Amino acid sequence: MASVDWTVRNISSNTTISTTDVVLLADTSGGTFTLTLTEASNQLGRTIIVKDSAGSCGTNKLTIDPDGSQTIDGKTTLDLNVNYGSLILVATGSVEASAGWSILGLV
Repeated sequence: MASVDWTVRNISSNTTISTTDVVLLADTSGGTFTLTLTEASNQLGRTIIVKDSAGSCGTNKLTIDPDGSQTIDGKTTLDLNVNYGSLILVATGSVEASAGWSILGLV
């Protein structure tokens, strides 16, 4: 069985995703912060996984903010506010009715 080699990055303050990010482990134990997504229309199919690695999003939420006027399933921002929660996002560009990102999974 083939393995998948994903880039994993720890974040604990306001961050904009990079072109190589796949898995982002968020530690909000120091306070609430924002993860900014990049333009989705030129990254069709790109997948991002975000995980509350410290179990503190229930107290200090992580806000996920898409680029410009883009949305996440029609929302201008999305809050991860469940301890040890995670979500999977895919860039849908203008394929969906609301341009931007779509949620594939939310735990």
